[in-house]
Amino acid sequence: MKTAALLGFLSFALTASAQLTWERTRAEFFPAPGEPTVVATYAFTNRSAATVEVLELHSSCGCTVPTLEKRRYAPGESGVLTAVFTIESREGLQKKLIGVQTDAGETTLELIAHVPVRLAIEPRMLVFRAGGERTQTVRLKFQSNAPVRDVAIANVGAPFRAELVPVRDGHDYEVRVTAASAPAGEVTATVVVRSVGASGAEYFDSFFLRHLP
Repeated sequence: MKTAALLGFLSFALTASAQLTWERTRAEFFPAPGEPTVVATYAFTNRSAATVEVLELHSSCGCTVPTLEKRRYAPGESGVLTAVFTIESREGLQKKLIGVQTDAGETTLELIAHVPVRLAIEPRMLVFRAGGERTQTVRLKFQSNAPVRDVAIANVGAPFRAELVPVRDGHDYEVRVTAASAPAGEVTATVVVRSVGASGAEYFDSFFLRHLP
């Protein structure tokens, strides 16, 4: 009876101490403008005396996908967790958490990405007033070193007309917006800017129009 209890205690103690040792739990990146993804790697080693099994991987955002080559690691065995963060239209400071649940506990990894502004739009809103200036300009400045392509704007609709004018093709543009007529009431509209980055990814950005009576 005592022998069985002792064996059970030793088994519990081995499991409780069977943790993975991580070389780092935080990875920080400064991707260039237009980069579609960030790939982070987290190396680890099982420095315990028992096999460790990874039961579950999860992240705080569907944009970040963690993967492992295998789920069981013998004593002394090493591995690498790879996490791919898809940037898409995200900008600014991005903090993603990755949970690694093992049969001995859980570890939280951090992926930090400082994503630059891909497209600077100035101003973001044009306001027209009856009797005021009929034509105003929005400046578009793509921040990537490689030129973008297929830049276009969608049809805005009355009472506005919008014209896309290249300043430095693939980098800088102007959108000249004209209020063709004075509406009876307030009118708002959204101008959608389509572009294709150097990676082939398609982007949609927008700015806004408002006409006051």
